[in-house]
Amino acid sequence: MNFITGEFFLFIIIVTAVYYILPQKGKNIWLLAACYLFYIYLKPEQIFFLLILTAAAFLSAVLMERYYNKRKIILAACLLLNFGMLFVMKYINFASSIVSDFLGIFGKSVNPPEFNILLPLGISFYIFQLSGYLIDVYRGKIKAERNIVTFALFASFFPQIASGPIGRADALIPQFRKKKIFELSNIWEGLLLFLWGMFKKLVIADNLAVLVNAVFANPTDFSYKWLAVAVVAFSFQIFCDFSAYTDMAGGVAKLLGFDLAENFRQPYLAIGIADFWRRWHISLSSWFRDYVYIPLGGSRKGNIRKYINIMVVFLASGLWHGASMTFVIWGALNGLYQIIGDLATPIKNKLPLPKALNILITFGLTTIAWIFFKAESLSSALYIVKTIFTLGGGAVDAGLETFGFTELSFMAPLIGVIILAMVEISLSYSDFLKNAHKNIVLRYVLYFALISATIIFGAYGSGYQAQDFVYFQF
Repeated sequence: MNFITGEFFLFIIIVTAVYYILPQKGKNIWLLAACYLFYIYLKPEQIFFLLILTAAAFLSAVLMERYYNKRKIILAACLLLNFGMLFVMKYINFASSIVSDFLGIFGKSVNPPEFNILLPLGISFYIFQLSGYLIDVYRGKIKAERNIVTFALFASFFPQIASGPIGRADALIPQFRKKKIFELSNIWEGLLLFLWGMFKKLVIADNLAVLVNAVFANPTDFSYKWLAVAVVAFSFQIFCDFSAYTDMAGGVAKLLGFDLAENFRQPYLAIGIADFWRRWHISLSSWFRDYVYIPLGGSRKGNIRKYINIMVVFLASGLWHGASMTFVIWGALNGLYQIIGDLATPIKNKLPLPKALNILITFGLTTIAWIFFKAESLSSALYIVKTIFTLGGGAVDAGLETFGFTELSFMAPLIGVIILAMVEISLSYSDFLKNAHKNIVLRYVLYFALISATIIFGAYGSGYQAQDFVYFQF
């Protein structure tokens, strides 16, 4: 049951209608049932993992408060369960291959077993969310939640469970305790946010994905021109795809009267890599900052230690995204960018560049890193980088028809990107999308424009897989 299906539209209409009809005592029970139904519909055989980790975190937090002197042992045990399960589900084959390659250096040939383990949907997201909650309870930042229904809702809230944003207990749990009444403004705001996300997904991301997937699947077939186009297109595709999910999740949550964590803040208007990571996937970046970077010492123990901590965080972030050397290199590049940027601060202060040039340089650096994020292998990524910078590539220079586009149809995602840029720039000055619904004329104009553009230019129909949000794989 993906956000862009008829089944989901019917599901959310029924869930929202019944939620507001029910008395306050029944609302959370109904909502929890809807969350589990949503997850079971997507991955029925994997609900077991969600239930086990939810129960373990709930009990561990209560026990940490009851047995205060043993709270460190309890925390360690539950975190070991969380990350042990994540390791087995997501990284066991990757770790086995690394050990095998390492032993091969010393002439020992080992054929590691291949474990065919199905990765539970959203496990990286809800494990980080539950782990953050446990650490906050351990630190005394929040009290352990005693209501199992409220806590289970925090762990499984259906708009965010598949691809985040990663929620914080102190922001989300109080919302489940608060009395909810029907407010028409929530419906208008949620609908507008959802439609904007659907426009970004279907008109921009999925149209660009046709070209991007074709080029990255067989990079040796294309010249440096198409490789460069595909690389830039992927930068916009992944932003529109992931931020679209975040917008739609936020829109659905708003229909029910909830506010999710901000996950994007005009990242491609960043003026440096550090600034980019304050704007991109904010819930994950802030999680690593609060639960990894700062506990390691942050910037408090000198520059060398700070730079080591930065690399640890970005390597961990790369691995969080996937068990592959391409993700490790992607994380390492972003860490290296940030370290170089920090070292160059005195020069930048003496010779400041125009803001537009800083934005362009930052976009260029992140775009190069995205090659490793998207490429199917490390050798493929290196080939793409080499080919672009040496102006080489395949002998045949493909045309738009190679990807099933005409010049007219290819204008749809290009115009979509222009509209996106205009909205992103406007959002940097005002909260446009949150305020637009307050003007009745503007509200309906935007509804009509977004729905019409999505119907006319959206990528859907025969062969389209609505569940293919990029971050579903993480």
